[in-house]
Formats: sequence, C-alpha cells, structure tokens
Amino acid sequence: MSDRRSALADLPGWPLLLDEATLARFVSMTRRAVRAAVARGTLPVPRLIGGHERWHIDEVRARLTDLYGLGQLTARPQADRVVLQEALDAYGFDGSNGPSRPTRQGGRTNL
Repeated sequence: MSDRRSALADLPGWPLLLDEATLARFVSMTRRAVRAAVARGTLPVPRLIGGHERWHIDEVRARLTDLYGLGQLTARPQADRVVLQEALDAYGFDGSNGPSRPTRQGGRTNL
C-alpha cells in the first residue's frame, strides 16, 4: 500500500469541523434536539466560520466527556455513536425534541 493510501486509511471518520446536520449524526440526535442541547449547555456553542456555524469535534467530545464521564472517545464513528447513545440513555436524555434515531419517511431517511 502506498504512503498516501495508508495515510488516508488512518484518517478518522468525522471531519474536524461539524455542521449542524453532521453534529446531529455524530451524537445520534435530531437537529432540533441538537439546538435544544446547545441552548441547555449540554453541547458547546458553535463558532462562526466563514459565516457558517461549525462545531469543533474535539470541543464536542470534551464537553460530553466532562458532563457524562465518557472518557476518551475513539476515532471510530460507529463506536462513538454507540458510546454516546448509551451515555445519553443512561442519563435519561430521551431526545424529547424529536426522535433520537433516524426515521424513514417517503423513501428518504431523516436525520
């Protein structure tokens, strides 16, 4: 395998800066639930970058680690989602602002 291919294989599955939709997928919430969690302080406030709101993935991980004692999350997206969902379930967060899992409507998945 070439150096370039092995370097690409080592990249984590999540971008460094998350938009609202990507953050919602990262924490297994709806976008509406993400906005509510930001308002409550459960998730950090986004930064304005180039006129767009973005969350730094390390700030999100750090906030959830501080609040829920999750320890270090991995760079594996599926494992992160499982750990985050289990922690949110354990602390009674039910995503009351919408479903916490993607729903299927009219042939498309809503996140």
